[in-house]
Amino acid sequence: MNQFSRLKWRLEGLAPLCLLVLFGALAPLSAQELDLKTIMQDRYWIGELPESLTITPDGKTVHLSVTQPLPHPAKRLMIQLADGKVVPVTREALSEALVSENFFHKDLRVAEIEGDLWSSHGDAALAPMIARDEWVRFVRFTPDGKIVFREGNDLFQFDPGQGRLVQLTSLQMSDEPKPADSWYHAEERRMLTEVDKRYVAEEAAKADAEIRRGAGGYAKPKPLYLGPDHRIGRKHVSEHDRHMLDISADLRFVAIALEPENEGDPTQYAEFINEEAEVQAKNARPRVGHQTPTWKLAIWDRQEDKLSWLDISDLPEIETDRLAEIKDKISEEDRKYLPATPEGPRSVYFVPSGFHPSDSHYLVTVFSRDWKDKWVLKVDPATMNKEVVYHQYDPAWIQFFMRNEGLDAWVGGAANWVPDGSRISWLSDETEFQHLYTYDLASKQTKPVTKGDFEVFNPFVGPENKYWYFHANREHPGELHFYRMPTKGGKMQKLTNGVGHHRVALAHDGTMVELFAQSNAPNQVRVRRGKRWETLYDGRSEAFKAKSWVKPRVVTYKNRDGKEVYARLYVPENPNGAGVVFVHGAGYLQNAHFGWSGYFREYMFHNLLMREGYTVLDPDYTASAGYGRDWRTGIYRHMGGRDLNDVIDGAKFLVEKHGISADRLGVYGGSYGGFIALMAMFDQPDVFQAGAALRPVTDWAYYHHWYTSRILNTPRLDPEAYRRSSPIYFAEGLKGHLLICHGMVDDNVHYQDSVRLAQKLIELGKKNWELSSYPVEPHTFQTPSGWYDEYRRIHELFQRTLK
Repeated sequence: MNQFSRLKWRLEGLAPLCLLVLFGALAPLSAQELDLKTIMQDRYWIGELPESLTITPDGKTVHLSVTQPLPHPAKRLMIQLADGKVVPVTREALSEALVSENFFHKDLRVAEIEGDLWSSHGDAALAPMIARDEWVRFVRFTPDGKIVFREGNDLFQFDPGQGRLVQLTSLQMSDEPKPADSWYHAEERRMLTEVDKRYVAEEAAKADAEIRRGAGGYAKPKPLYLGPDHRIGRKHVSEHDRHMLDISADLRFVAIALEPENEGDPTQYAEFINEEAEVQAKNARPRVGHQTPTWKLAIWDRQEDKLSWLDISDLPEIETDRLAEIKDKISEEDRKYLPATPEGPRSVYFVPSGFHPSDSHYLVTVFSRDWKDKWVLKVDPATMNKEVVYHQYDPAWIQFFMRNEGLDAWVGGAANWVPDGSRISWLSDETEFQHLYTYDLASKQTKPVTKGDFEVFNPFVGPENKYWYFHANREHPGELHFYRMPTKGGKMQKLTNGVGHHRVALAHDGTMVELFAQSNAPNQVRVRRGKRWETLYDGRSEAFKAKSWVKPRVVTYKNRDGKEVYARLYVPENPNGAGVVFVHGAGYLQNAHFGWSGYFREYMFHNLLMREGYTVLDPDYTASAGYGRDWRTGIYRHMGGRDLNDVIDGAKFLVEKHGISADRLGVYGGSYGGFIALMAMFDQPDVFQAGAALRPVTDWAYYHHWYTSRILNTPRLDPEAYRRSSPIYFAEGLKGHLLICHGMVDDNVHYQDSVRLAQKLIELGKKNWELSSYPVEPHTFQTPSGWYDEYRRIHELFQRTLK
């Protein structure tokens, strides 16, 4: 299969990486050349930028999806690599443009397109093969070239040669129907002749239906009842989602990963503006702290008609209470809210990687739901015996998603089969930096494939099975390049050149096409010809290119722990003595790098501030991505600790190294950045004279379970972690001028967060603060008017208090 030919770039998402090199010269530019309305208008003014890139398996054509302003659909463009011409996608080529993933068996190609399966042989064009009412997903090829796909909760086999379709499973998410009470049922049959006749007729009908169901080679499988409390699991990483329902190569064993139906009660927020002109309650994610029921994994032996459940009770240290020491220190007042510790193994989370390419062994990665342990298991489905291939424990939290924006955004931390079936691979930052590891099935040896003070992202074996391919920040934490190295071992070979971010898509024939971005220039499409990269498409508008956008310097400064903090630095030609520190969101994310920032509006805003004389610092504080395990987990049990210190130390850096007045400093950020801005204004009130907190978390006990429980555990288990990490507990400290901005239909950080803080500030009698509410805006603002109003207020705050 060729799962590597598609590359996505989310402009609204946020990018990675950074370091100590000074980069780029400052071009003189007057503030009048930039204005907020231009910066905050609909992002399409920047140009027709590619948001996804697909290269055809033969390496001849590149397809681009270019998002247009609403209500227009995406524009689709195609580039013929032979001559480099960029043209609109023709109707004949539309199917290729819509391919989400390709799979290969000899000369047969199967493509997923808009929920259907298409196919082709050799160089022939794609043609529809399987179109169903529900979304269809490819599962695997059988050794003889038949296709197994999933529709809904069931698996089907299709023979492309004969056009024959066979249903393989009939999975029922319910309990098996129970017969009526035996004594009353029997007594009623004896008592009433009509009841007995009905019973005899029903039994005869059931027997006849069973005979008809099993007739011929098209026999429909009998129902398999899995219970009502779970559903077939869903994941956010497509490579593992495909294996939530999987089947072995010989079609004997079916594996089913089941997640609990109830994952916590939903929270709610209010929608005030809608077509119905009435206030509506909307459901959102559960709040942190709910009990996390365990996942289940079933394997059904179709040959023996036997259903077995994976037993995880004997996994190494599965019954160890990783939070026992924390619980022992809980105060008597909090202890009455402490939930009882369940007996037996801890709750777990399954991330399956499916059956071996050729035999029946099954691979699954198990995560404890307190996020402290990870086990990679190889399971024999005939006996349900399991081999623990790898076990990792992290006293903070195991890395479940390896974040690297632009490379499909998320990369799973689970294990995978190497395509030839000889090894198992996974990513881990167990030895500090995120690297690729393999386990050899024959020798049972684990070894690192990559090593060094850098991080590896999205590794895969190329279609020729000779090389590992991956992205890494080896050259510099702020650069992302594409590499390869022999699968049998050898040196890393860098395949890209130029300072910036390179995101490469590899065609089935080995052709490489990339999205290349620099800090002052968004994505361009380039193709590798020999050892040279040639630009094929630059969608920037003339209006955008007419502005002299600066390349911010990427610098380092030492924090109070003696560690280097990487940051973007915007230095004005004529400093006005004022400084602003921007705090990126998401916590685990990078923004101090040489690529185009997902915070492109903020990047342009910083250009404006710089031209007005402000010096702007944009640090990758503790917990930012790309710097290794210790940096990632440095905020465990205390958000607003080391991460806040890095921001405060950044302000000190501006004062000591760049001549900024200590009484003319501002701070701002959104989401996690808004949280840090609040902590700075409350917990370190003498540092910043003004702060803007956008869509901020004010109390972590009200945020998302999956995110927060990894870092702070849960409120009842670790209440002190929440109290020292939540701004609302420190609101008394406010001295400077504070602006809070929040969208009222935010389903991520709820508007309730800012409302509760506002009430706290009122009760404290605080002055010099304001709350700006945006009735139609979600977490990431959608309207130019909302963006403009928000940043107008930020700009006016800084002009009024710092300048």
